[in-house]
Amino acid sequence: MLIRISGLVLGFREALEAFLVLAVLLRSLERSGRPGRRLPLWLGAGFGIAASVALGFGLDQAEKTFGGAEAYTASWALVSNLLALALITLFLVWMTRQGGDLATSAHRRLAAAPTPFGILTLAFFIVGREGAEVSLFAFAGAYPALSIALGVAVALALALLIQRSLVRIDLKTVFRATLVYLVLQAGYLAGSGAHEALSLAAATGAIPDASFLLAKLYDLSGTVLDRETGPVGVVLNILAGWNSDPEWPAFVLQYLYTAALLVFWSRSLRPAAPAAPPPATHDAP
Repeated sequence: MLIRISGLVLGFREALEAFLVLAVLLRSLERSGRPGRRLPLWLGAGFGIAASVALGFGLDQAEKTFGGAEAYTASWALVSNLLALALITLFLVWMTRQGGDLATSAHRRLAAAPTPFGILTLAFFIVGREGAEVSLFAFAGAYPALSIALGVAVALALALLIQRSLVRIDLKTVFRATLVYLVLQAGYLAGSGAHEALSLAAATGAIPDASFLLAKLYDLSGTVLDRETGPVGVVLNILAGWNSDPEWPAFVLQYLYTAALLVFWSRSLRPAAPAAPPPATHDAP
């Protein structure tokens, strides 16, 4: 499949954040009388894109090298899935903690990096971080490059419209919705990792074929809920990472992981408790 909604949303979400932060930084440089510092910003962004492409290319080459050898296929699938999932989890936790106003965050970062090299480094990490997230998600989820590229193109068009004040949009709602979607997709990857682990254990004889660990919690293959062919199952798979025939350990891990991240995210939305007032002092008589 050339286009997958999950890949499109991934490319859109990460690219939109990077584009908007860069736009805020550019405007801040102009308003502060430092338009000449735009070159380091663009250079940093370019280096960030190059690093992201290099990471994606390296992961793709590793997949072809190890995944293409039959003897290593199952082991590589498991190790690569777990490694990507661990890094994705770190990114999701970081994104959750960084919630808030993009403009305020960007201005604060720029104030801490006033030199040309500091601005270059800032732009590099802004773009490189988002690109690394895209590369890892795309690698673990096997998202088609066309889906991601289309999402990036939509994000660029929307960012330009926002910058020129042609459209107004509640960005906080957009970022929250897409973050929840990425959490659901990450949960699906966690379940896939459990499935790969069970498949490897069965293939190597570590567990017998009749083991209760390989038992399907349910099997709705061939029905409307089939995640690959069923009209309802395909939609659920795209939107929420639905699996129509999971082993019970994979099912439990997928939804425990998803629930844990969603609870962590929901707690981050709570306003911070106001600081306690200083204790009253009484003058001596």
